[in-house]
Amino acid sequence: VTLGTQRGSSGPPSEAAFVGADCLDAPDDAACLIASPITYLDADDPPMFLLHSDDDPAIPVAQSRQLRAALETAGVAVEYLEVMGKGHGWAGRFRDPEVAAARDRVVEWLQERLGGMGAD
Repeated sequence: VTLGTQRGSSGPPSEAAFVGADCLDAPDDAACLIASPITYLDADDPPMFLLHSDDDPAIPVAQSRQLRAALETAGVAVEYLEVMGKGHGWAGRFRDPEVAAARDRVVEWLQERLGGMGAD
């Protein structure tokens, strides 16, 4: 998993601004490996929910797919939801049925894992 944006996007600066290397071209660069969460995964990590749009212009969807595979390999419980054609940043778009369904699934997942916490 690399950091930053896809080339040509109008999003935030690429990972090179943060780690000093272009991780899309050199994912095995030491700085990229240090910055990648995949480097640090193990079976003791908490469950994760990953949500990504297939056409995200800021973060390549391949990064979430790669993270999911690495989490599974490490023995970490992971749920992955990929939606089609929703871009990046969904705030204020919950009238879209697919975005609303994704939000609802995240809430359900959190309730399944945290249910009862703080309820006295």
